[in-house]
This record gives sequence, structure tokens and C-alpha cells, in this order.
Amino acid sequence: MPVKFKFTARGFLVVWLSGLLTLSMRPASFVLTLVEVEELVNDQVGEEWTHSVAVDGWQLDIYDSIDLASAEAYEIQCTSQEADPYYPDFGSRTLRMTEAEMVAAAATGGFTVEVTVQERHGEHAGKEAVWRYHFALR
Repeated sequence: MPVKFKFTARGFLVVWLSGLLTLSMRPASFVLTLVEVEELVNDQVGEEWTHSVAVDGWQLDIYDSIDLASAEAYEIQCTSQEADPYYPDFGSRTLRMTEAEMVAAAATGGFTVEVTVQERHGEHAGKEAVWRYHFALR
């Protein structure tokens, strides 16, 4: 014999609200992708460069992705270094992203981080190069 369920409007509302509460308590997950490293300014600082990104210690290369859970905060470190064997100038910036910041960044499709490198030696000392790291977050 088939079992029949009898739901009242109140019972349905309780089940529906508990389902929503369960969904809202689950941490969202995101995929972070390094899309591009763009040179904005280079006032005679260097010709050849290396760039690196680390997300909580995990290396992320261009076009690579990493899965993130929004229930945690993450440190994203971007570093640009001149490929000079004698006096390599470098700059680094660390961004700490919380769950709320990840939700906001995902709503716009991503975020950028700017890194400034200052020439420390020679006749061009004090001049700067600026790099912009583009990230997609979905």
C-alpha cells in the first residue's frame, strides 16, 4: 500500500525554512584564477621580470586555478622581481581576503592587486615599476 504524506501549510513552512537555514550555513566555495600580470609603469627599472603568486603558500601560475572555501581567510602574496643577476629589485604585496571580501569580489568577477618595485641601485635609483595582477573569482 502506498504511503501518503499529509503536509499542512505550517509543516511545509517549517521544512522549507529549515532547508534554507541548512543551505545558508554551508560555506560557499570559490575558484580563484590568475588571469594576467600587466605592466602599468616601468620607469627604467628593468627589462626582464619574474612574477609569482602564492595563496596560503600554494604557488599559482598564470591561468592556474585553486579552489577556496569562503569560510576561511586567505593570504594572497604577489611578487615581482627583476631578473638582474647582480642587483635584482623586487616588490611584494600581501592581500588577506576574508569570506565577506571573497563574496564581494566574486559578485564583480574578480579583483586586482598592484605591486610596486623601486630601483635601489645605480643612476635610476628611486624610479619605479608597477605591476597589476588580475584575478578571476567565481
